[in-house]
Amino acid sequence: MARTFETAVPQLVGLADLGTFVNEAGKDELVNKAAPLALRRVASDDLNRYGPRWIVSAVRLDTGELVAIGMPKNPTRDAQFAYLRDALADPEGDEFAPVVLIRVGRKDAMTFRTATSAELAAALPPAGPEPAPEATPKLAKAGR
Repeated sequence: MARTFETAVPQLVGLADLGTFVNEAGKDELVNKAAPLALRRVASDDLNRYGPRWIVSAVRLDTGELVAIGMPKNPTRDAQFAYLRDALADPEGDEFAPVVLIRVGRKDAMTFRTATSAELAAALPPAGPEPAPEATPKLAKAGR
């Protein structure tokens, strides 16, 4: 029987559709802009080069971009993200409210919190038709 990618590296199957991975500069932008994210999926990546991590897949509500945010595993995060992974995978579960990425304590410690209505309003386009631009008044010519 021929070996397949799925049998050789089963932990990595399905990680390709998580979105574009966000680097440190991208995480800084998400934190500084308080960009709301719609959570899609959480995956465990135990084969990461720098150590086991959680990968959170989300849609940026301000740009529509699909992003993947890697966070190192630790005992507290493991319990939270395992629950979140299972809740997001439940087809009959309730939809999660949008979240924003925040820093806690040290610079590299990050987590999520529910986005406020002001953060959502700033990120989402206004509802309804776009207002018509106001006509620019014509200036009178000098000397007439």
